[in-house]
Amino acid sequence: MHRIGRRWLRSVALCYNMCYCPAMISTALNLETVQVGCDAGFDWPAWDRFVDGCPGGTFYHRSGWLKAVAGGLGHDIRLHLVRDGGEIGAGAFVRRAAKLGICAGRKPWGTGYNGVISASGEAGPLARQLRAELLRVYHQVRLVQAPGAGVEEWEPPWRVTLSKTPVLDLRDMGKLWDSFDRRARQRVRKAEGLGVTAGASACFGDFADLYRMTYARQGLPMPLAAKSVEEVLRRVVESGDARLFMAKTALGEPAAGLLAGFQVGRVNGSAGKSGIPHAQRALRSAAGGRPDVQAGRPHHNGRAWFVLAASHPTHRKTDAVTYLWWHAMEQCAGLVSEIDLVGHGVGRIDQFKSSFSPRLVDHWECEAYGNGPAGWALRALDLRRRRGRGTEDPT
Repeated sequence: MHRIGRRWLRSVALCYNMCYCPAMISTALNLETVQVGCDAGFDWPAWDRFVDGCPGGTFYHRSGWLKAVAGGLGHDIRLHLVRDGGEIGAGAFVRRAAKLGICAGRKPWGTGYNGVISASGEAGPLARQLRAELLRVYHQVRLVQAPGAGVEEWEPPWRVTLSKTPVLDLRDMGKLWDSFDRRARQRVRKAEGLGVTAGASACFGDFADLYRMTYARQGLPMPLAAKSVEEVLRRVVESGDARLFMAKTALGEPAAGLLAGFQVGRVNGSAGKSGIPHAQRALRSAAGGRPDVQAGRPHHNGRAWFVLAASHPTHRKTDAVTYLWWHAMEQCAGLVSEIDLVGHGVGRIDQFKSSFSPRLVDHWECEAYGNGPAGWALRALDLRRRRGRGTEDPT
């Protein structure tokens, strides 16, 4: 009987899709859909400038990450825009996925935020027009609004869920070090004593191997092939929007990895040119094992995101992971004023992040289903999946 019910849902959805397929790209003059990777003629520098000027714009919205995910994984990433007088006024992106032959807009793999951004605010008319367009194009849409992006006018059928994002302030590295959990500071010093080293790296294959081991250690299935992860890292680092940090044991064996994404074009809260002069980097005094930040260090509003992390299961006792994260914070302090730790982690990563005593800021997960049999079928199948697994689809 259950099998018959599933077949009925599939038949209804497919019939509805044949009669009316909302996946057609809008022909309205002010609406535009860009398939990343098939975007000849699209002005990506203009898009990146727009992202940097929006309160909710993030590293994930920038072209470097979009092209890396689309090209490295072969996913169909769609960028939806609303233009105002020829200029970009609002935008959002999703991974276009097929479910029962119909269209769903999902958050891409490894992506922290993919929500609607607008220079005039997410409560403006252009943002409302974009949300309506997404519901017209997809039978299901899932967006995550970053801190700073509002949800004041997100009304039904949108379901808005409040979540928390851990954020670290890098403007005073000495104060940040003192705020760490005592055990976190001890782990950093222990790793130093064991000869663990850390730095920027181009060993993308080593990170992909560590990423696979991280999932295997916790008994979780690897969501992607290691080669795909390696290709995404290669592309985003080569774009200049991200940096890979790796920690090694005293014997030179890879122990931990961390991918950090940057948005350094934000100066005084508005869009600015990329390449802010490097602020004087925090130095660690040999005596205290803590940063010694010199007075007069320049401040700016650039931001960073810890995107992906991985570690070797047999080298965890060296505390290389904590040491690597602290090293990456020191490096980021020369470029940005804060780090968003939302990332794409597994298992007990949230408990680990809390050891750095971050402040928690609001972000929102927004989901909507279209009306009609197709939307109802997707909602029914998603409810069944979540009840069976007890968790949401990580993609």
